[in-house]
Amino acid sequence: MIMAGGKITRIVGGNNSIECEQWSVYTEKFSAYAENGSYFTADKGTNIGEPKDPPSSGNYFKKAWWSSDYEGTKQITKAKVGDVVYFQVEMTEKFPQNNLSKNQQEKISFKLYEFNGHDYSLGYMYIFAPRIYLDKQPKKDKEVKYLIWEDANENKKVDLEEEYSKKFYNEEKVNGKKAIIAFQLSDGLSEYFNEFAELKLFMSLSYDWETIELPETENLYLDVEPKPPLIKEIYVRLLNYQVSQSSINHLDKVNGSIQYLEGNDNIMSEKVNMDYFSVKIDELPKFANDNIILLYKKIRENFLTLSKGNVSFDSHSEPFHSNVNGRWEFKPYSIEQDPKFEKEQLRRWRNELGSTILFIEAGGGFIEDKIGDSGAVLESETNPYDMCWIFTTIVTQKSETQPFSGHRQFGIHKDEDGCYRFYARAIDRIWPTPTIVNLSMGRKDFAIKDYLTIADSTWNNLINNVSKFIIKNGGKTTIVKPEIVRTDFNKFRDKYKKTPVNFIGNIPQYKEIQEDEI
Repeated sequence: MIMAGGKITRIVGGNNSIECEQWSVYTEKFSAYAENGSYFTADKGTNIGEPKDPPSSGNYFKKAWWSSDYEGTKQITKAKVGDVVYFQVEMTEKFPQNNLSKNQQEKISFKLYEFNGHDYSLGYMYIFAPRIYLDKQPKKDKEVKYLIWEDANENKKVDLEEEYSKKFYNEEKVNGKKAIIAFQLSDGLSEYFNEFAELKLFMSLSYDWETIELPETENLYLDVEPKPPLIKEIYVRLLNYQVSQSSINHLDKVNGSIQYLEGNDNIMSEKVNMDYFSVKIDELPKFANDNIILLYKKIRENFLTLSKGNVSFDSHSEPFHSNVNGRWEFKPYSIEQDPKFEKEQLRRWRNELGSTILFIEAGGGFIEDKIGDSGAVLESETNPYDMCWIFTTIVTQKSETQPFSGHRQFGIHKDEDGCYRFYARAIDRIWPTPTIVNLSMGRKDFAIKDYLTIADSTWNNLINNVSKFIIKNGGKTTIVKPEIVRTDFNKFRDKYKKTPVNFIGNIPQYKEIQEDEI
């Protein structure tokens, strides 16, 4: 939007191109001069003149929006599980179609969908000159099968204090030129949240021959926030974990510093990741001689090999979804000017002395090797007899920023059933590089999803390799489904940030934080 109180002059030596969802100019005078032609084009028409309401979305459907009130005056794009919301549909002057039966004339049908990206197709139009454009429509592959408690009263408002009859809800009567579709966002929606804790809702509306998806653009879809997650004590302690100064001092030789979980909000992900990947040890391998500590030491001894892996997947970046080949490997940190430094890191690691610095080499295919986002971590806590250690993300001259900011703990402990598990768990936030964001069509959210896909693959790979290692040596295992919570970091921090802690230890995963402990 441009609002000129004075004068705006733009002089461009080459091309000046503006591509956007909406471009509005409010000015007393607007002049455009071009030697060979001046083009203003839009996929759905270009309007010049007095400001007017946008054209109708379809033949029968004028527009639609989500609201928090029945009347539709409080437009929303965000809501929480448990909220009552209203989908407001406004019809055009072409409604109703009198050739339909009386019953069909008055009703529109609808389906509720989870937004899962777009389908793209090439289109053609002629405005001043031939033009091929890329058209997009929201995918309709994830319909939300929804049962609603529909108000039995005349006013049709959803009132949680009243009684309802349970039935499938897929059509609504139009009163005048408007239909109001009421929903309570029930707990049943929980199964529709994707692995990134996201759920956006839109409608597919039908009347007569026309079917249309509304609201018009993704930024007007309803972004549903899940119920507040149950928070485990380990994540609150890791949030408040303060690395010891003696451990930080080891970063001097690599010109390093801690890459903190807080700060740089404009760069890092809005959501914080809290995960727990684990494998249950049903029977110890033969070399352990019924001593769980021997297994722990053997896993740690082979960690640099067991953690190595790769993954191939389609990028979340639209519209191309290019293939990503990711590869990662933990290595003792090396300094070109000091060959002994790498050997010292390996010695510290093998002897469980703590403060080891590891480099995480990232790559994959030809492109991934060029732009791979490598990183580095500091072994900030080591507890050989408690069978656990912690990696804390760091910034160094060689690795630059780490793809994730936070702390990840590894170890063996008992679950609620008294069974031993090897685990990897963390609290962290994604820190994508500007290069990868640019390659993700400038969308940080696309880049973040790719980073999380690689991260989840990294720890699933580790758990699978540990499982194979135990089985190969005569043991038995059961890989457990990961526990993953992704929620708003600022809200989490504001509630759980308290006195710093200098020691974490091997806290049971099942232990939840108590309100009186906050």
